[in-house]
Amino acid sequence: ILSAISLLFGLCFVSRKYKTKWLCLTSYFFLSLLFLLIGYLHAQIHSAPPIASNHIQNEIKEQQTVSLYGVLVKHPEVNNIKSDTKNRLVMHVKYIHHCLPKHGDIKNIKTSVLVLLTLKGCLPDELKPGDHLFVKTKISTVNTFSTPGSFNYKKHLAGKAIFLKGWIDTPSNVLKIETVESQLHFSPITSLL
Repeated sequence: ILSAISLLFGLCFVSRKYKTKWLCLTSYFFLSLLFLLIGYLHAQIHSAPPIASNHIQNEIKEQQTVSLYGVLVKHPEVNNIKSDTKNRLVMHVKYIHHCLPKHGDIKNIKTSVLVLLTLKGCLPDELKPGDHLFVKTKISTVNTFSTPGSFNYKKHLAGKAIFLKGWIDTPSNVLKIETVESQLHFSPITSLL
């Protein structure tokens, strides 16, 4: 792509030097077309939903209560609106633990997905990126308003590779894990459900 751009800029320079208007206009046209194509492809890559059929987004069809095990990706964001404190956490989830609605069976799903979590109230401990957490949350897919021309929240989060969101009812539903003995150690998760 860089060679095509430099070739078109070179053609523009040569056409100006030798005063050939048609060559200059042609190179400007193809240069503009190339930039539009690159922008379109870039937008499609970052706003497309996950393609894999085993992606966890395809497992979560409606809002459900689950327990998540994962790692905090960045510092929590605190929003204070009219004395109402909300914390937002981005968590890289490694395991999802939930009850199947039809059978009542408990299912553990190994995954690798980013989830945006919202908590009303103060966080239990000072959390920092890299902390291992167990979280009980109501999880669902990200939806957006269908008003034409308005901000598309779903695409905005998809650009950050976030396809699921969750609501944490109370700060006691967030457990910071100091050490992880085994990847399949789920007793703290079952106590959260």
